[in-house]
Amino acid sequence: MIATPRQWVELEVVARAMGLTPEQVKRRAAEGKLPRPSFHLGYTRPVWNRELLIAMLPEQAVERLEAVEHVEKRKRPPPMPQSPE
Repeated sequence: MIATPRQWVELEVVARAMGLTPEQVKRRAAEGKLPRPSFHLGYTRPVWNRELLIAMLPEQAVERLEAVEHVEKRKRPPPMPQSPE
């Protein structure tokens, strides 16, 4: 099964949503206070499974996560149009 982009949350987004630094997020994951990240995008780019993360976050952090994701989505450039074949 291929993951949808929304299934994964990047380190910086998790940190902003929780009001922590990226290092604090990594430390909490290592301590078991957050789910372990996946490194399937590369060892320098940890990402968290969104569903697992939401299950462990307090409600306020979930609301902030959704708000931060909305802002991040607006920053991304629109997809390139596909040429007709």
